[in-house]
Amino acid sequence: MAIVSYGYRGTIDEVQWARMAPHISAARYGVVGIDDCVVTAVSGADRTLRVAPGRAWGQGVMDELNHNPEPLQVQLPPVASGSRWDLIALRRSWLETPGQTTVVSVQGSSSKVIPPAREKTAGAIDDQPLALVRVVAGQSAPAEIIDLRCWAESGGVQVLTDLAMQYLAYPGSMVWLDYQTWTFSRGTNNGSPWGWVKTSSIGMRHGHEQLFSGWAARGTITSTNEPPRRINNADLVVSRTGATFTLSSGGWTSLGVILFSVTQTSTTPPTGTAWQHFPAIVTRADDTPQLIAVAWNKVDGALRIRAIQGMGTTTIRTGASISLIPTWTTTD
Repeated sequence: MAIVSYGYRGTIDEVQWARMAPHISAARYGVVGIDDCVVTAVSGADRTLRVAPGRAWGQGVMDELNHNPEPLQVQLPPVASGSRWDLIALRRSWLETPGQTTVVSVQGSSSKVIPPAREKTAGAIDDQPLALVRVVAGQSAPAEIIDLRCWAESGGVQVLTDLAMQYLAYPGSMVWLDYQTWTFSRGTNNGSPWGWVKTSSIGMRHGHEQLFSGWAARGTITSTNEPPRRINNADLVVSRTGATFTLSSGGWTSLGVILFSVTQTSTTPPTGTAWQHFPAIVTRADDTPQLIAVAWNKVDGALRIRAIQGMGTTTIRTGASISLIPTWTTTD
């Protein structure tokens, strides 16, 4: 069979329960592996999508998808004009005896949203979104595929796009997207509407550091939402990987760029001036800790250092580390 399901009417053995229990208790929907149930276009076939093998769960049912005896594929209807966004989903139906899971498409519109026609009634018919696909009139290959899968393990749900949050919008849901945590919650006052609220941000993406040769950085930038402001904290270590050099107090030495923004996607920093000055400690296992001055631009991420004025020069040897732990406030 192409899809083996457990969780519908019938008996579940201990092996099935061991595979199923950690996941169905973690979140309403999800897939197990990184590549499980990913949706891709079938080369040479008109508007045809294939769902990869793997395990997925939703509404108390676990499904194991395989390509035996044949691949799991679905063909989307043609578009008369313009383009249309269709949903690829796992449809679970409790109306049959026993229940059944199939791969389906749900026709949408020109709007880039999960189609309102998606089924979402647990115990009757329910669709677990896997991908949103754009088909264009006159084109055989899908123009765009947006991955809507999510993963859940040990208390967190990971998604790849905010469109996936459309089908996870249940009171109390917490989602991790792009280094940010979102909670589906209600406002402070009775009668306030329910909606997604960004509750925290953390992390420094790869590519956000553009330090000059001889320097390297590691660590995180965290952000805590305290409306109407946001408290930001950096916990970074900049290491000297190049040759030993002497730092003077007569002028700033530029190290390159570490962007403050935890959501910045471009590696080209914006322009602007918003310097923050603070002391930092230079340490190495066999050296006495030394104090230096740091200037960090909160807008363009430029990082500069110099010796403390009035304290002479500072030698920074190969392997030494500079601890950067600034805190700053922004308004959303």
